[in-house]
Amino acid sequence: MVKDGVVVQLKGVTSRAAAQALKGLEFWVGREKLPEMEDGSTFYYADLIGLVAIDANGAALGQIVAVQNFGAGDLLELRPATGGATVLVPFTQEIVPDIDREAGWLLMLPPDGIFEED
Repeated sequence: MVKDGVVVQLKGVTSRAAAQALKGLEFWVGREKLPEMEDGSTFYYADLIGLVAIDANGAALGQIVAVQNFGAGDLLELRPATGGATVLVPFTQEIVPDIDREAGWLLMLPPDGIFEED
């Protein structure tokens, strides 16, 4: 890991010029190539997509459709159960204190007013 990314070595890229030619491209790694997580408290962000966000009473708030980061921290993009535009919710321990991937949900304690429309 480096400040703005990851340093990798790619098979067949043997010179700095060849590496520079790839600058700006996105690379994807197949899930089967990623290491398995050793404990249940660790996950990949892709594991969150599709989980249902529930509130403290167990009511569905919506479904996670993406994990975003625009530079100020991770955000969960949630499609509200009531419909309408997706909502971005900060992904912090305070707001998302519990995740049960096997059961398909995460507990969300969103800030007041986050689901209100303008």
